[in-house]
Amino acid sequence: MNKQIGIHFGALSDSIEEQLKNQEFSFNKKEIDLLQEDLDAIIRLHIRGYIVDSAIDKIHKKLFTKIKDHICKENNLRLK
Repeated sequence: MNKQIGIHFGALSDSIEEQLKNQEFSFNKKEIDLLQEDLDAIIRLHIRGYIVDSAIDKIHKKLFTKIKDHICKENNLRLK
């Protein structure tokens, strides 16, 4: 079975937890709450101009990798 993780990082997007629940993934709530705090800080700094547009994609990729690694571990998956 092919399974994909899709996460939106916009300021108006649902929380990481909600997005993972909607995709029916298991996860450690404490870990996802910490990653959500990171995302909230990233969004705030980007909106306020401390993180420039040219850097935000790289930051989102790093955060997504952390989320993906956690989901793979919690769900015994091997995703690309």
